Amino acid sequence: MSEFDPRMYRHHNRIKKLRKEKGLTLKELGQKVGIRDNTLSQYETEKRNPKIAIWEKLADFFDVSTSYIQGLSYERVDPYETTMKELKKMRFSDDPEKDKILHNQFENLFENIIGYYNEKIDELGSAIDDLRGDDFSEF
Repeated sequence: MSEFDPRMYRHHNRIKKLRKEKGLTLKELGQKVGIRDNTLSQYETEKRNPKIAIWEKLADFFDVSTSYIQGLSYERVDPYETTMKELKKMRFSDDPEKDKILHNQFENLFENIIGYYNEKIDELGSAIDDLRGDDFSEF
């Protein structure tokens, strides 16, 4: 086997794990989320891959982030995703057009804030790497 084996890094979705945590059968989960149990079974065994709308529906049902249920993250809750979901629920105006504009402005503002902090975290990581130098033997 080569030094890098991509099979070691394959992620697996957490649909079955979350379903079992709630003590649900495939049929019960299917009834609750409006998806046929045989389709859910194929999602669990990764014979089929859900579209993003289905991932979101399942994540909402289990109250986890889509990246967690997809097996892409170890964090059950993604603060960014949670904030964006809450933002979409808010109404700022009775006028749908004004409300849409305000939503877009808030989403852009939030994305800019997240982007700023991600840049600062990257800068901090680079500064730490510079301080360590090339010799990691003492760490």
